[in-house]
Amino acid sequence: MISLFLRAKHWQFFLLFVAIPFGVHSFNMTQLILNTVGSNTPEFDNAIGVFRGFVGVATLSFFGLFGWFWSIYFGLKKSLPAQIKFPDNRFRFFLLFPAIYIALLLFYFLSFINSFFSDAGEIEPVFIGMAMTIVIPLHLISVFGMFHSLYWVAKTIKTAEMQRKVDFSEFVGEFFLIWFNPIGIWIVQPKVNRLFEHPPEVDEQKLDENWERRTN
Repeated sequence: MISLFLRAKHWQFFLLFVAIPFGVHSFNMTQLILNTVGSNTPEFDNAIGVFRGFVGVATLSFFGLFGWFWSIYFGLKKSLPAQIKFPDNRFRFFLLFPAIYIALLLFYFLSFINSFFSDAGEIEPVFIGMAMTIVIPLHLISVFGMFHSLYWVAKTIKTAEMQRKVDFSEFVGEFFLIWFNPIGIWIVQPKVNRLFEHPPEVDEQKLDENWERRTN
């Protein structure tokens, strides 16, 4: 699975995780609007179908992104010099936490929509209580986890390219390109393809000199 993500072309990612989901959701929203205009009764069934479709589309996009992050980190990290250590367990936690949180949030959102429409617009107090006591703290942790993942994925790419320890100033470009991935995928993924298919050769002497200079 990792090699599949690392070999995939930029246009394939864009098509599967951006263009098609956006197109499907836009089509569903357009159909809902056209069916609702001129109608005296709300199209509740159609609206619920649109929101269910949105949940499916969002799930595809988010988990495609998480799979991409996971594949870059663990796929390219194999070609890094042995002296360079990355926090694997911490990366796993802060990547999986927002993935699980988003899955639960989408399920909760779908349940909320079903309850809202079935109760003719009335919101159960339990939904508000859950949002205040559970969703908000988990959301903050998930936001941190996403930026933590962005940081280490970008650092992995630049480290694999340079074959040495790198500072944030050296991979800030990759960081923002991955953050704004619908645009950045066209630049980042070709680099990932090259690094995976043709890993840079390590100059051990230069690496040792660089390592001593950074640790002293």
